[in-house]
Amino acid sequence: MRRIIRALALSDLHLGELETLLYNSEDDYNLIDRTIDKINELSEGDGTFDKGIEELILIGDIVELSEADEEEAYSNAKAFLVPLVDRIKPDKIVYIPGNHDHHLWVELLKAQQGVYKYKKCTPKVNTESSIKKKEIFIERCLPVDYPPEKVDIRYPNYLLAIDNAYYLFDHGHLFSTFLHFFHTKKAKTLTEAEEKSYKSMEWLWYRKNGNFLQRLLAYMREIFWDYLRRFVIYEIPYWLKRMVGGAFSESSRHVTFREDCTPLLDDGLREKILWYLEKICGISSQIEKDFHFIFGHTHNGGRLLKEDRKIRLNERFITLWNTGGWIVPSEVFSPDAYIFYIKRSKTGTKPNLYKLASQRENSNDEGDYPRVILEKRHKQIGKV
Repeated sequence: MRRIIRALALSDLHLGELETLLYNSEDDYNLIDRTIDKINELSEGDGTFDKGIEELILIGDIVELSEADEEEAYSNAKAFLVPLVDRIKPDKIVYIPGNHDHHLWVELLKAQQGVYKYKKCTPKVNTESSIKKKEIFIERCLPVDYPPEKVDIRYPNYLLAIDNAYYLFDHGHLFSTFLHFFHTKKAKTLTEAEEKSYKSMEWLWYRKNGNFLQRLLAYMREIFWDYLRRFVIYEIPYWLKRMVGGAFSESSRHVTFREDCTPLLDDGLREKILWYLEKICGISSQIEKDFHFIFGHTHNGGRLLKEDRKIRLNERFITLWNTGGWIVPSEVFSPDAYIFYIKRSKTGTKPNLYKLASQRENSNDEGDYPRVILEKRHKQIGKV
């Protein structure tokens, strides 16, 4: 009998980053157990289909190799992924690196091809890129002696055909960051996009590079990002609230935010997605069927408004899903912690998103975890 969840996807867990709500601290102020419980709950059988998940898809920035030491990053990866896999026992794990864990892809490809420098690996990526030697990933992130045949490592995306629909999973960094502006905009293929951008990812998003200048640039990027996030997400709303009063009162924002998310699409990002799918990924014949594009990276996740969830390519519509991020934005807001899943029913398969949201204080409001977890984590890290 087939399992009730055909595929479930997570992205931007940033395991090892001190500010993520999945950080493995000694206290109980994290969402590790609650997230695993929720995923297990989503995968409960219904009598028609078996309990469980067929494919667990990890869409990049799973391991935080940019803002955490490698030892801490991989120990946190095991602290979350090992109990998750032991609990849900997926038939298959698909891992798609992003920009923060791109160096793991570098190590995997170098080990597979037996070369010293990444630039000598050919081809670095294409539509069928898959790693055969998976021992490094399994040893660092999964249970000991996990079967390699149950792991599929691909970069930069993974196409899944289910019934009469296609689902393309991609982290999103090749089209939605400065990598596009400075590098990939001039590319014509996936391999060329990687060749133009991998040096920037190694310099800016790999903390342990031996070159002093690279480490300095990575450190400066961390400081700049932390300051920008604090200024945009916390300082500006705070002073606006002070100036206009009740319009920005805390009481109006202390909700679960289950449906409250930043609109994903502006015209610029819409054009980049269209360019990436059509020109770089070569998506054309697939969109003759129902087509879904699932990506993370932006940390502005969520199920979008109906008029904003689709883009048009070759007279066909593509539905967009963004899996958000697990970083704590402030003591007020819940993080954009989204779980994308494709569930079976008697009538077919249906994609959906679930957002882990905090409970509103002193109310019967629905939520997955007490708001005190957000407050405690905010005090622990000492900043937004």
